[in-house]
Amino acid sequence: MLEGALESVLGQSHPPCEVVVSDDAADPATARVVASFASRASFPIRSVNCQNCGSQAENVNSSLEAASSDLLVLLHDDDLLYPKALELLVRPFLEVPGLVASYGLQMRVTNSGQEMESESSNRDFFRIEKEAGLKTESLRSAVLGQFPNDGFMIRSSVAKAVLYEPDYGAACDTVFGVRSASHGPFYFVPVWISKYRLSTHSVGRGKGRKRDEAGYHFVRLCLELLQKGAPCKPELELRLRERISVAIVQAAALGDTERALSWLLGPYHRGQLLSFPGAKRTLLVALACLRARQPLWRHRVRKELQSELKKRAPSR
Repeated sequence: MLEGALESVLGQSHPPCEVVVSDDAADPATARVVASFASRASFPIRSVNCQNCGSQAENVNSSLEAASSDLLVLLHDDDLLYPKALELLVRPFLEVPGLVASYGLQMRVTNSGQEMESESSNRDFFRIEKEAGLKTESLRSAVLGQFPNDGFMIRSSVAKAVLYEPDYGAACDTVFGVRSASHGPFYFVPVWISKYRLSTHSVGRGKGRKRDEAGYHFVRLCLELLQKGAPCKPELELRLRERISVAIVQAAALGDTERALSWLLGPYHRGQLLSFPGAKRTLLVALACLRARQPLWRHRVRKELQSELKKRAPSR
């Protein structure tokens, strides 16, 4: 897959000035692949060793810090770029002074590289025609997930100032986008730029992967932004309503019973308490609290349920 990723870079209509491969595994095959492509390329291809990295975020940071160009594109080793990706992504930087990042559409592909239906996934992240162009409200774009996990172009100075935050686990991509947005505008190019592989070997899906906690970290981030008075409140609340159920389950599984209980009874989930899925989540959180020896949940849940029943009771 690394060979495929590098091949997609070699085939660019606008060649890069360099390629940096950050390797966090002691595998000599990676060095051989990099050396093979370096012998064919008209630009330097080099690898940096990150074997002491404790997470994917730290490995990505290693590559960002090693980059020497003014602009950079992040590409995971199981993903691919379309042939005109760099040419299309660099144009907005030539037109918009102070632009922070540009990005486009993401095509989903199977493990073997076959293209899949991707219109709906791009639509879910507001990568649609009417959103094309300069995004002065870049925080909104980051919160909605319009800013992708890779295949974007960004100013190196911003990327190095922001870096990826390991403490946010699988949601570190979103955090990176949010923090980058504080440095200036984004630009959405409504054409196919990258191919996102649904790989069976990826960090999120592969054998031995850590438990999924992206929803937990994402909700945590959104609530932090709301508390700070972020201007994109409608978008934050939209995503909170969509992700709160998953986040509660993940919080309980992670043993963060305080957050699990707070979110369960909070405004973005309270209306679901009397539904069957809501009751299941309540039981799950209750069991997690009992395991953690936190008996206060009984009083809080009972009080919240009584309040909800009172609201729904027919007037006489």
